Amino acid sequence: MMLVVAVLTAAGLFFAQRRIAGEVQDNLQREFQSQLATLHGVQEVRHAALAERCRALVGKPRIHAALEDGAPDLLYPSARAELRDLDARFYRFLDAKGAVIPPQDAPE
Repeated sequence: MMLVVAVLTAAGLFFAQRRIAGEVQDNLQREFQSQLATLHGVQEVRHAALAERCRALVGKPRIHAALEDGAPDLLYPSARAELRDLDARFYRFLDAKGAVIPPQDAPE
């Protein structure tokens, strides 16, 4: 009789442990997916804000004039003045072919 009770108890504990482990795994997976979705949402918002800022930057008269006149010596100093509020440390401009327009004052 004790053997039957011990086997049933062990089987009950075994299945309970497996069920709880499965529930914990499912909860962790849901939490991870939720945090990942939040991260993707934040990244999309930041990317949209950055794209809007880039569109606004290209529309600035000094930047626009430097790009149209092909004056890369004026492009980066103008951008530095326009991006002062962002504390931008690294930025590059691309030409129509997608190649980087090198800054004239490279040490900065």
